[in-house]
Amino acid sequence: MIFDHYLIIQKLSAEFMASKASVDQTLAWVRFPRLGMVYYDESVLISIASTIGTTIKVDTNTLTMFRGHFARV
Repeated sequence: MIFDHYLIIQKLSAEFMASKASVDQTLAWVRFPRLGMVYYDESVLISIASTIGTTIKVDTNTLTMFRGHFARV
């Protein structure tokens, strides 16, 4: 992440054309507002998030219950 923007990096190719490039996948933080603290278990959050896609990480503040406004996966 650079200046709050995610970048895609790939090996330089002479055939690369930015106008025809496509993004096949992306990473995103997903928030679950007003989720009961009983669900703030890593395995439970990963299970919930897996309904959307592949879970990469559970936010550290979520796991330590430091901020209880929402769970972030």
